[in-house]
Amino acid sequence: MKINRKATTKAGILLIFMVLAILTFRFTPLHTFLTEEALSRFLKASRLGAPLIFVMIYAIGVCLFIPGTLLTALGGAIFGPYWGFLYVWAGAMIGASAAFWIGRNLGRDFAASVVGDRLRKYDEAIERNGFATVFYLRMIYFPFTPMNFGMGLTKVRFSDYFWGTALGIIVGTFIFTFFIGTLREIWASGHWGLLYSGKVFFSLMLFAFSLFIPKLMKQFKREGRFLLLNHEERGNAELDRAIDIVLVLALADLKVKFFDMEKGNVSYHKIRGSEEFERYKGLTGRLRSFDLTTLKSREQRLAFWINLYNTAVIHGIIELGLRQSVKEIHGFFDRIAYDIGGYRFSLNDMEHGVLRGNRRHPYRLFKPFKRRDPRLEFTVVPMDPRIHFALVCGARSCPPIGFYEAEQIDFQLELAAASFINSPQVKVSSQERTVLLSMIFKWYNADFGGNNQALMDTLLTHLDEGEKKDFLRQNRDRVRLRYQPYDWNLNQA
Repeated sequence: MKINRKATTKAGILLIFMVLAILTFRFTPLHTFLTEEALSRFLKASRLGAPLIFVMIYAIGVCLFIPGTLLTALGGAIFGPYWGFLYVWAGAMIGASAAFWIGRNLGRDFAASVVGDRLRKYDEAIERNGFATVFYLRMIYFPFTPMNFGMGLTKVRFSDYFWGTALGIIVGTFIFTFFIGTLREIWASGHWGLLYSGKVFFSLMLFAFSLFIPKLMKQFKREGRFLLLNHEERGNAELDRAIDIVLVLALADLKVKFFDMEKGNVSYHKIRGSEEFERYKGLTGRLRSFDLTTLKSREQRLAFWINLYNTAVIHGIIELGLRQSVKEIHGFFDRIAYDIGGYRFSLNDMEHGVLRGNRRHPYRLFKPFKRRDPRLEFTVVPMDPRIHFALVCGARSCPPIGFYEAEQIDFQLELAAASFINSPQVKVSSQERTVLLSMIFKWYNADFGGNNQALMDTLLTHLDEGEKKDFLRQNRDRVRLRYQPYDWNLNQA
């Protein structure tokens, strides 16, 4: 392990700065200045500049390791519950940003040089999930100042750190400043009867709630924790073919014995414990060392990811012991994941990140893969909307399960589209002049062109010849599109 001398020097400067900052607050008259009376007197002399001066004092205090709780309480007491919140939040953000950049510029190079292979994975994970990591730690009240400097030592992007902090501290900051500010206003007024007012009761309720936020956030994270299905590799025997080909053959064994290809159903209860499924589970461990760059062609990627997604859904349903629906588990499509080539892919990552070319989930604000996410290299671009007729989510309203091969993927996707659009998932009523569609067409309207005319083109392309198609062709501008409820019950035989 080679450590750069310049990096070591900068890390030493950072350490000295931190020690001096702590000693300055503890062993100099500075701490006597940070009382409500002294600080109020100083700010009053500043008149109109008082808020700006307080914000700067707060920011500098954060960098000097002055407890954020003390500074926040002073803000609420001096400026009241509302303005106090605003000034405290602004000061905290400036201070947090400054501390981050101090840590990044003085300590990051040294930290990167001493990080081992095991810690490097966590460092890269923080880079990929920077916003979520920072937001979560802020919500559980992780020590404010140490985290500011500490995050600067990691690979987290500043934008993720900034917004994770900005949103993560809002709740706690408001609750604390509101509580302190309200009590201070009553103290100053001398009207002790106001202690029984609704405002005080509300502030007490907020303060009590804030004490449970860390526990609630930890519980939420625990429920949302992903389930890595191929966390271990079983067997070291060499494979006579590439892992993706071997997995496809293992899928074929499952298909023959447990999939009803005519009805699109799966015998989940028979798969569990079967020799074929145990073999498949053992093979999925090989995906951890699979080189995704070997999937050169678009056809290879489509077949590989569609087959893997469909089987991962089945794998997840069996591992979690689901009996009725994937809705039994909160965040099923985020929790079920495979390690593929050293990268974690959840079901949502596979569908929206890879197969949909990194498009937003219909009900989310952000794309699955951020700008610098290495998994972007594996996305399928341009996106083929026919994947929606091939991906199986484990529900009765999903398309029937199929088996896809790179050499025939275009033909097979055409068959899947025709099968789905000519099924009860698309109902044409000439009498009522309506087309009753699967919710898939509503959720992914943008993938089918983004408007009703483009959607109608998709339907007419794949509908069988007959009265329904003739009616739709002649009345495409006059029919109404409606959507039928989605049946999330398991597609079990």
